[in-house]
Amino acid sequence: MGLLAAAVAAHLAPYYLVLLVTILLETQLGIFPLENYPAYFVFLQNFNWVHHPNYGEAWSLAVEEWFYLVSAPVVVALCALRLPPKIAVLTTAITLLLATTLYRYSYYMHFQPTSLAEWQNHFYKIVLLRLDSLMYGMVAAWWAFYYPGTWVRWRLAKFIGGVVVVYSLTGPASVDELNLFFGVFHFGCYPLAVMFVLPLLSTWKRSRGLAGSAITHISLISYSMHLLHSSLIHNQLVIPLVQSLALPSYLKSLLGMGLLWVLTLVLATLLHTYVERFVMNLRKRLKA
Repeated sequence: MGLLAAAVAAHLAPYYLVLLVTILLETQLGIFPLENYPAYFVFLQNFNWVHHPNYGEAWSLAVEEWFYLVSAPVVVALCALRLPPKIAVLTTAITLLLATTLYRYSYYMHFQPTSLAEWQNHFYKIVLLRLDSLMYGMVAAWWAFYYPGTWVRWRLAKFIGGVVVVYSLTGPASVDELNLFFGVFHFGCYPLAVMFVLPLLSTWKRSRGLAGSAITHISLISYSMHLLHSSLIHNQLVIPLVQSLALPSYLKSLLGMGLLWVLTLVLATLLHTYVERFVMNLRKRLKA
């Protein structure tokens, strides 16, 4: 529970900082009304309804936070009922995975999307329809912890199979493909495939050289990159700047892509270093 609390605290501080900056910019520029935002502070903006268009990245953050808020108390409750942690964790993961899938099936039977936008808004971005995605990660952690031998066995074959499935799983290309698979089962196939990629990646402990250092750094700042890259950097900084320049369209595209990467990496590094890591270190000092 201590590790969970630390993870949640490290996530919340940069999230709230970026959210406040986003609210300031989007409301001052008259892009979205202020009344859209209160739900974002308690991750209810897409709990069982369509996510607002403002600060679009937040839909997945809500799914992640509700994963912590739901799964951890259930595990603790099962342990309080004298269930061993090994059984409690797996029971929680499988129960919530099946419950989410069944609810998504029920949702699909009552609301079948008639456009790709409806599919994305009503199925792709709603918390109660996507909680199962993170349960596969919970199953993976359980497997790796309790059965490390079978976890890494045939890891290369698992990795290849997982990568093939991940790159084969494209979304629906047209309204005609909005069937039961894309409405219900598609969302479980992707995290399941990612789960089978992890045994090989989990054995990659160190890597020397520039490439290894770059991958390690990006993995550390990836959460901050996600918070910043679209609504703030792309929409509020890169697009207005690039569009104001008298350049050919292809140069604008190249410049925009370059600026997006550079600004995202720089600002995400600062956010991770001075907010995310600061909160983690502060918590350690308070516990000492």
